[in-house]
This record gives sequence, C-alpha cells and structure tokens, in this order.
Amino acid sequence: AIRRNTLADQLGIKNGDVAHTVNGAVLNSVPSAMNAYQTMMNEDSFTFEVTRRGQRMSLEYEIR
Repeated sequence: AIRRNTLADQLGIKNGDVAHTVNGAVLNSVPSAMNAYQTMMNEDSFTFEVTRRGQRMSLEYEIR
C-alpha cells in the first residue's frame, strides 16, 4: 500500500501500480530491485516503467 506523504506518494506511484523497470533495469526479483536502487543513488534522473490500470506508462523524475 502506498501511504500518504511518503516518498512513493510524492513520486506519484499509486496503489496497484506494477513496476517493471527503473532506468531500463528489469525489476523481476528482490536482488534486481536492490541493484536498481543502488544504481539510482548515483543518478540525477530516473524513469520507472509501470503498468497502471492495464496501461503501460513511464514515470520520469529529475533529482534537484
């Protein structure tokens, strides 16, 4: 569940979203998700590919 005022909520991630990739890295296991998280720490922007209500979409973010 995405709780209000959390980072996920602020990023626009919704309950029911299915994350597929982060910056092109496939999220199909816990180790792959942890690896993607580690690489994101050094990036100034990132893109999530998610499925929301049956439609695939990209969520793009720039870190300031």
